[in-house]
Parts: sequence; C-alpha cells; structure tokens
Amino acid sequence: MTNPNSRKRAFTFVEMIVVIMIVLLLISMSIIHFRNTRHAAASMTTAFASHMEARKASDAIKEALLDGTEVVKPPDGSSLPYLVVRDAVNRLKILFLEKVSDKPDSLYRMVLYTDDYSGTHKSDNRRILFENVKEAWFTALSPGIVIVQFSLLDTSKKELPVLVEASLKNLASIPNE
Repeated sequence: MTNPNSRKRAFTFVEMIVVIMIVLLLISMSIIHFRNTRHAAASMTTAFASHMEARKASDAIKEALLDGTEVVKPPDGSSLPYLVVRDAVNRLKILFLEKVSDKPDSLYRMVLYTDDYSGTHKSDNRRILFENVKEAWFTALSPGIVIVQFSLLDTSKKELPVLVEASLKNLASIPNE
C-alpha cells in the first residue's frame, strides 16, 4: 500500500517557465555588458593611441629645441604662431606650421628649418616633426623657456590639446675647460 504523503515531488510547468525566463534575462544582460565592454575597450585603445601621438609630438619639439640657447622670436611674454631659436653655433632654428594641402579645412604639419646662413634654401635643412596639427602657438616666457601650445587631430577627428614647456640650454652654466 502506498502512502499518499510519499508522492514524488516534481517541478510544475509554471516553475520551469519562471526559471527559464530568469536564465534568459541573465544571458541577455551579460551579452549587453560584453558588447559595451568591447566598445569601451576600442574607444580606450583609440584614446591611448591619440595620447601616444601627442607624447611623440611633444618629445619631437623638445628634441628640436634641445640644442637651442636663446629664443629670438617671439619676444619675452608674447606669443606667435612660429618660433625662432638660436643654437650654440649661432644657427637659427625655425619651428612653424605648413599647410598639408590647399583645401580650406586642411591640417598642418610642424616643420623645423635650420638656417645655415648660406643664403639659399636647402631642403636638407628642413625636417617634418609631426602632422595632423590644427593650430600651434609659441610663447616665450624668458630667453631660455618656451611654452608650446598645439592641437592634434586623431583618426576620429577629435581634437587633443597639448601643452609643452621646453627649456633651452643655458650656456652660462656650462663650465669652461
């Protein structure tokens, strides 16, 4: 004889549907989360690349001014869209922007030209430091310190402002041998 209380317990159809709905809800939430994570990782990669380009550009400016000894233009306390620096052997180094194309909204490239006082323009004396520049300003704080402000555009046309302080060599501090 069977005991009515010993009946096997099973899940009802409604309980099964509720469990399936909860599982589907969790799966859909995790898919949305992973999709957003992938998008965030891609945008972080783009931002990191943009910041690396800005760092390379600021390093290029510092390297170009490394052997400079005196700011010729702009005068102390003023700003210009170009910079003229004298180096230890009295050559002039000119940093300026050059338009990439004739289009009205085209970008610029930062160019360094070293004048050797030959009286002629030599393409060997011209070096492109970096490209994709929207604008640049050079401010002389003193004869030996320059602040360079420029804006780079990344691949998504987002503007990245950069500020670089460059100290020139102080020849008076070098001991005579």
